[in-house]
Amino acid sequence: MRTAAGLGLVFGVLAVGAVGGCAPEAAAAPTTPRASLTGPIRVQVDARDVPQMVIHAKLTVPARPGALTLVYPKWIPGTHGPTGKVADISGLRFSAEGKPLAWKRDPEETSEFALNVPSGASAVEVELDVVVDKRWGETADVSDLNWNRVVLYPKGARARDVQFEPSVQVPAGWHYATALRRVSQGADAVSFQRVSLETLVDSPVIMGRYGRTIDLGTALGAPHALEIVSDTGGAVDANEKQITAYKRLVAEATTLFGARHYDAYSFLYILSSDGRSSSGLEHHASSQNLSMPGLFAKDDEFRAASKLLPHEYTHSWCGKYRRPKGLATPNYQEPTHNELLWVYEGLTEYTGWLLAGRSGLSQAQDSKDHLALIAATLDAIPARKWRSLGDTTYTPAFGQESNRPWYSAQRARDYYPESLLIWLEADTLIRQKTSGARSLDDFLRAFFGGASGGAEVKPYELGDLLAALNRVAEHDWKAFFEQRITEVAAHAPLGGIEGAGYRLAYRDKPSDLQGVVERVSKTLNERFTLGMVVNDKAVVTDLHFDGPAGRAGLVEGSILVAVNGRKYTAELLRRTIAENKGSASPIELLTERDGFYRTHRVAWNEGGRYPYLERVASKPDTLATMLAPRSR
Repeated sequence: MRTAAGLGLVFGVLAVGAVGGCAPEAAAAPTTPRASLTGPIRVQVDARDVPQMVIHAKLTVPARPGALTLVYPKWIPGTHGPTGKVADISGLRFSAEGKPLAWKRDPEETSEFALNVPSGASAVEVELDVVVDKRWGETADVSDLNWNRVVLYPKGARARDVQFEPSVQVPAGWHYATALRRVSQGADAVSFQRVSLETLVDSPVIMGRYGRTIDLGTALGAPHALEIVSDTGGAVDANEKQITAYKRLVAEATTLFGARHYDAYSFLYILSSDGRSSSGLEHHASSQNLSMPGLFAKDDEFRAASKLLPHEYTHSWCGKYRRPKGLATPNYQEPTHNELLWVYEGLTEYTGWLLAGRSGLSQAQDSKDHLALIAATLDAIPARKWRSLGDTTYTPAFGQESNRPWYSAQRARDYYPESLLIWLEADTLIRQKTSGARSLDDFLRAFFGGASGGAEVKPYELGDLLAALNRVAEHDWKAFFEQRITEVAAHAPLGGIEGAGYRLAYRDKPSDLQGVVERVSKTLNERFTLGMVVNDKAVVTDLHFDGPAGRAGLVEGSILVAVNGRKYTAELLRRTIAENKGSASPIELLTERDGFYRTHRVAWNEGGRYPYLERVASKPDTLATMLAPRSR
């Protein structure tokens, strides 16, 4: 998963599935209940009311008479937390043989529904209505269908064992796309091939009033396509330069890993007028992605989202095929164990950064400026003084969001950007230890490549990963990662940047990429001067409590009214910071919060301070080597 909400746009943090998916053999689970073994579950989805933010579904669940407990998916793959929203159910009715059935919700496991199947009945009919989840930029003219939101399945069943026969009705005239294989398409509905629950949940559908399919060619015997839907006419018009970069992404990824674990791959892209930031969710044979409708028309938006598709595509290998054992649960009611998210997401973030550069989706200077921004941001946040990177892997389980208040005092999903820096350092170490003969590329190919074929899950543990790294280059990798993951560190890990021939430095003007990020996210990033971020409504959205603004008494959520007695604008604040360099006077900020006005005297006279990577001439430029294309 990748999200560019809040700090994700700075970090570059921020997903549909193959038909033949299989669950990990290593995961233990109760035997699938007999009630689900009498035949496949039929799920018929009516999405014609998505413009009104409602989805209807009818399920026919084969069952034998007696007690039956059906469950609503809770722990959703890729989100790493209990994000299945049973609260979104807005209608739930059970019946058998045309007669209503009484049901009861479990008082503790509120996603469980118990009922009794009457004598003589062979199936339970379920009518299920859910409100549309607004996470994917849904509007009256663009939407999606994530199947975990419209299904119930027998309690205790393994997701690989329960079979579904799915179909969907989309609004008339809309374009739709999914990795599911179509069996038939009539006037009323599209029917898809029978699949397991695991594959169904791994195979979302996107839909919109406007749409386009772009062929990205065949690699390793599998076709690839960019599927775009939008609520805005013209938004789907990617140009040839952009399409060429996506084709190169496919070529670079398949060259890097040397194998694929899908029969076909679709980049599913929703471009929504309600898409305020970029985000994505990984699947075996596709990824579900969200950006703004200006993605292909506006250079800023394309550059800001350049690493989204490379990240999600990488997950087909790192996360879906090779998956930490603690994340390879047998069904969607069992909690995941997220201790290795610094691999699942962090290594994917690093590999996505590599592929974005190698494919041309990200230019070399943007790739370097991206490293500078995340390194400086991580180095500055006060929360790293008390919380280790490893502890942030628990964040999804207790629901912290990256755009919540007081991020800098708490940390959130820092296992994305900080792990990128750690894996960059591992890459430079391998190159140094082997005199350039090997790199992390060799590890990625050996550990995540395997043999080409359909969807497969091959779980691993930390020891397997360390052993694979040692086969590429001998090193005390256990101690290397323990120090960087489990220990509290006052500063960000900069060894990779330094090992690649650069150093983190600061100058008085923001990099071009920082300007892009600020314009797209509509924020002013003054973390490295006053210790705060301000949005386009003049609201302080993040504050370093121990920074100059925090020490002057500013509070997160305050509205900036004036700077040195003049009406606040972002341009005025940045210019004032620059002009106050060397001055003995503080910068005076007038703020309003909850109807009260306060004046703050902010002590800062060092002028503008914005990160960039400074070249160290005495060392080889390893970043240039890392980002050089590999495919022909």
